[in-house]
Amino acid sequence: MSAPANLLTEWARLVAASLSASGVRDVIVSPGSRSTPFAIALAKRTDLTLTSVIDERSAAFVALGMARATGRAAAVLATSGSAPAHWFPAVIEASTANVPILLLSADRPLALAHTGAAQTIDQTKLFGSWVRGFFDLGDPRSDEGSLEGVVRAVAQAVAATRGPLAGPVHVNLRADKPIEPIEEDNALHRAVERRIARGISEITAGASGADENFAQKLAAALETSERPLVFAGPRSVTAPAIASALSALGLPVAAEATSQLRFGVRAPLAIDAFEHLFSCASFASRNAPDLVVQVGSLPTSQAYASVAVGVRRFVLDAGGVRDP
Repeated sequence: MSAPANLLTEWARLVAASLSASGVRDVIVSPGSRSTPFAIALAKRTDLTLTSVIDERSAAFVALGMARATGRAAAVLATSGSAPAHWFPAVIEASTANVPILLLSADRPLALAHTGAAQTIDQTKLFGSWVRGFFDLGDPRSDEGSLEGVVRAVAQAVAATRGPLAGPVHVNLRADKPIEPIEEDNALHRAVERRIARGISEITAGASGADENFAQKLAAALETSERPLVFAGPRSVTAPAIASALSALGLPVAAEATSQLRFGVRAPLAIDAFEHLFSCASFASRNAPDLVVQVGSLPTSQAYASVAVGVRRFVLDAGGVRDP
């Protein structure tokens, strides 16, 4: 089956929306051919500020300066080939100074890798250990799982710039020709619209300045939620403090045995048998949460996998981002 003609346009639009939803506000663009669809998608968003800096080396240092001034990750976008390599001095400085910057490299499709195609180099882990993480979004695809993967990867990448140890993160964006925008109101366009409307998981990655904003968002969400539910998964090493907070808030807690909230220091509203409860269709329909707070690693419960789908979710996990 042939791909929709507007696949790359919608893929780039989803990337731009995910960056915005993850908290990015400033993007420095060095114009180039392969990065065109992503630059256009970014430029169409009114909640992003784009700055054009032709020289890639200078552009990376502008992003570094913006991140220092604002305290939030600034993104830098360049075309394929050796262009991203010119970011390296700024990447090293950001890494050693713990400054959050997001590196968005446009790239050729996987089919052209290692073929000697013009403006094509291997950008996989280009910056080695100087970045906090590397994400390759792969060739654009229109299936629902791939669209979900774009949102998740971008959210994870932005979260990784903030911590646990702030610094640069590299995201590789592949694009095949034609790269010119194709606007079409088809099934793919509507699927992307629905995915953008759902937003992203709220992610915190440790004790940093970004957590104050996270706490404010969580508090505001809890105030307006009618049926919030906490899922406590493995490795909730701060169980006593969490139990105290949950007790004060009066939130029900679906606690796995490995959460440490069932035994010893017990959350007052801990639900031991939640797996059985939520496997009952009538109970699940009457008590479906409108807000989920995941504490610790991803719960192994099948109930969590079904109850948390499509629900606004906050994730507090000191072990990194686990969000399939």
